[in-house]
Amino acid sequence: MQKDIEGVKPYYGDWHFHYDPKVIENCLNDYVDQPAGFSLDFGVTKTGQTLLIEVNEGYSLASYGLYDIRYAKLLAARWAELTDTVDECAFDLDI
Repeated sequence: MQKDIEGVKPYYGDWHFHYDPKVIENCLNDYVDQPAGFSLDFGVTKTGQTLLIEVNEGYSLASYGLYDIRYAKLLAARWAELTDTVDECAFDLDI
């Protein structure tokens, strides 16, 4: 199973507080039953601690600034998994 981070999009809060990339990578690696598409939402405390807030269903996500093709592939992969059908968008395209 592919375990790539497709995008990190800070969208709220004080820009002085930055996330810890190791926390995000560890959460991704520790999530053993990953669906084909999902998001992990994180927050950063005033003391700089990065916390996992929630995991979201991939098929119902907004794009949050992902490149169009990556977003479409995420939706298609998750839909194919939910419906037990072939993922028609599962092509390798390096962009």
